Amino acid sequence: MKIFHKIIIALIFSSVSGCSFQSQQVNFISNALSNKNRDGPTPNWVMDWVGMKIRVFAINSENQIFFANYDDYFLVFDGRQIIEAIGFMPQKNVIKIEVNDNNLTYMLNKKILATDLCESWSVTIDKKTNFILHEQICYAAGTDYNYTNLIFFNNESQIIALKYKIHPDYPPIQLTMDENPQLDLDR
Repeated sequence: MKIFHKIIIALIFSSVSGCSFQSQQVNFISNALSNKNRDGPTPNWVMDWVGMKIRVFAINSENQIFFANYDDYFLVFDGRQIIEAIGFMPQKNVIKIEVNDNNLTYMLNKKILATDLCESWSVTIDKKTNFILHEQICYAAGTDYNYTNLIFFNNESQIIALKYKIHPDYPPIQLTMDENPQLDLDR
C-alpha cells in the first residue's frame, strides 16, 4: 500500500474512534484512494521540485501538515519546518531535517549530510500581495551560499505557500496552493 494511502487511513481511523461507518462511507473512501479510480478529490497544491511540477494534497493533522500524492511523494511540515521528505531521492530514500536551536541538520537514511546555521525567523508584510511572510535566512555549511526558507500566510492566517531547502545539494522545494500561483517565492 502506498504511503499516501497509509497516512489517509491512519488519519481517518484516528479521528473517528468511537464512530461507526456506513458501508457507503467505506466504499467512498476506498474508491477515492484506489489507484484505479481517481475521480474523487483532486490535489489543490503544487510542489515545484528540480523543475518538476507535482500535484499534492495538504492533509492537516493536529500539529502537522502532510503533503502527499498518489505517486508516493510525501512531506511532513511541523508548522515551522519541513522535517521529513520521501520520494524525492533515488530509491525513495528518506530525508529528515532536524531543528536544534538555529541549526538545521539534513540527513539521508540517518546519515548526516550537513548542518546549516540559520537566523531567527522574521515576519513582514509582502509588498506585492499584502500577505504575511515569515522568512528565515540560512547559511549552507562550508560555503558562502545562503538560502531563505519562506512561509506565506493569507489574510485568514492560513498557510498558502512554502519554500524550504530539503537537501543540501538541491535547490529548495516550493509548495503553492492552487489559488495563489502568482506568489513570488524567489527571494
